[in-house]
Amino acid sequence: MGIIMLRRIRKIEGIGSYHSARAGGTQFSKVNIIYGENRNGKSTLCDIFYSLASNNPELIKDRKEIPRQGTAANAMKVEFQFDNAPISVFANETWAPGLPADCELHIFDHNFIHRNVMSGTVNNRENSENISNFILGEENTERFEALKAEKEALVATNASLRTAKTALESSGITDVATYVSSELPTESIEELDIAIAASIAEQDSLTVQLGSVTQSKARKNLNEISTAFDITAASNEINECLATSMEEAHSDAKALVQAHMEKLKEQNGFKGWASNGLTHLDENCPFCGQELQGESLELIESYKVAFNEAFSNFIKETKASATQLLAKQLITVDEQAISQLHEENKRTLELYPEQAVTEQLAELTPLVDDIYEVVKASIEQLNEKHYELKAQVLELLNVKIETAYNPVDAIDFSPLQFAIDSFNNAKEAYKFIVDSINEKLIEFKNGLDSVTLTATKTTENNNQKALENKRLRHILEEKCATYRSLNTQAGQAQEAYNNNKETLEASQEGKRTAKAVLTGATGYSVGRATRQGSSSLTRFTGQSAITFNTCRR
Repeated sequence: MGIIMLRRIRKIEGIGSYHSARAGGTQFSKVNIIYGENRNGKSTLCDIFYSLASNNPELIKDRKEIPRQGTAANAMKVEFQFDNAPISVFANETWAPGLPADCELHIFDHNFIHRNVMSGTVNNRENSENISNFILGEENTERFEALKAEKEALVATNASLRTAKTALESSGITDVATYVSSELPTESIEELDIAIAASIAEQDSLTVQLGSVTQSKARKNLNEISTAFDITAASNEINECLATSMEEAHSDAKALVQAHMEKLKEQNGFKGWASNGLTHLDENCPFCGQELQGESLELIESYKVAFNEAFSNFIKETKASATQLLAKQLITVDEQAISQLHEENKRTLELYPEQAVTEQLAELTPLVDDIYEVVKASIEQLNEKHYELKAQVLELLNVKIETAYNPVDAIDFSPLQFAIDSFNNAKEAYKFIVDSINEKLIEFKNGLDSVTLTATKTTENNNQKALENKRLRHILEEKCATYRSLNTQAGQAQEAYNNNKETLEASQEGKRTAKAVLTGATGYSVGRATRQGSSSLTRFTGQSAITFNTCRR
């Protein structure tokens, strides 16, 4: 196989530091060294070679010459002459013709290191001072570049994850991993706010109780309704007055006569003349048979006096009794007093704001008002029946006063009694609720002591903290979600990085690893020289050169 050699660099114009470089008279041999100090075009020449080798004009299109003051820039043009091949020309931003067929041109410069020889850490100029391991091969270099990008992304994600963790820790979270995976509380923030406020109020109440246990125990209980009605005696008295008649007057007179006859029994022969007296004439006494003269007339006069006295007393007493009953009140309902008692009971309940009390009385407290409404309704019915019956009583008593000797029909008091019974039932229901509440209030007050109150307050304070932690969990959910997302991303990225790293390491097993040590500005490089040193395969210090070989078929 013949050798195709690069024989001449005919010209380089308008590229980088090459204004119009012509070297057509210089013919290259197998090994050639082009020497030049830094910033004199060695890197540009390497880029021109690589542009030709890869047929990539973009590598030099942006390297247009910056002309010196007072001169015009030349058009970009390159001419390379190879053996037995057309001159390779770069003009109009393209290679035409390009590299001769079957010719390979290899450039070992700094870009070659980027493409084919990579350190296992960070790829930059500073890293040239601490390279210890190299990755060889363009494919593996690309893998390393991708791996490096993954690592950088992983580092950024982990940094964000640490920031998210710090944000949670600043809110007092110690075990972040456990916290972010915990379930959200079932209560809403609004519900928790209400519960927290109630807990604080309960603690405030306990604080007050601790300050005055004696006063707390002295708080009063609820009172029952003591109003009572009994119309039995009054109704009987009224009906008895209405029922009296002349029969009572006759009975009184008869009693007087009977007393007189008993007196006569003591006289001799009474039975004889008394029994025979029935046959006497009208002018004789029809009772004892005596003649109506002398003592007999005196006896008759006593009978007359007795009857008149009884009748007169009956009329007088009946009218007096009826008149007295007119002013008699069957019932007296003090609605204002009952209402005030109920309101006082409600104020008494307000003296017990403790949660322990309110929770126990939660079902009973509303019943106080409910049963009181029943009491009010029974009082209204009671007043209604009382007013109706009172009018009837007044009417009939006045009739009795006018005609005391005639009986008057009895009054039916059962509607009023029924209303009284209804009131009593409502009052008993109210009493039952009051007694039930008082039982719990007494139990609560009996349990008041400093030790118990302190323990209860501590428990309530812990409850408040638990509620506040639940609320905080809601507040921090957005930060928790951010942490969970970043943690998942970091885990997945780490796993992908590890897998890709293993793939790269496995690919390197079949390749030799080039090792070098760079110290300061002295070391080894391949291809293009860097600012720290030259590009020969020999040791150098502060010198710059390009070494290139000919192309082969």
